[in-house]
Amino acid sequence: MNPSGWSNNTVIATLTPGTDKQSGVKKSQYKIGNGAWTDYTGAVSLSAEGEYLRPFAGSGRQ
Repeated sequence: MNPSGWSNNTVIATLTPGTDKQSGVKKSQYKIGNGAWTDYTGAVSLSAEGEYLRPFAGSGRQ
């Protein structure tokens, strides 16, 4: 990735979900571009031009 944050290669993105008992987060989700929200289970590969990852700390713990 160059200093401006752009890349023309596949990028592997990882999230650090706060799923411990203290965080209050039940699950973490992400979406690529305008796609559907997806439960985060591991590293995500971004390879198409213009793809971007939108992380979201999901629903609260009950």
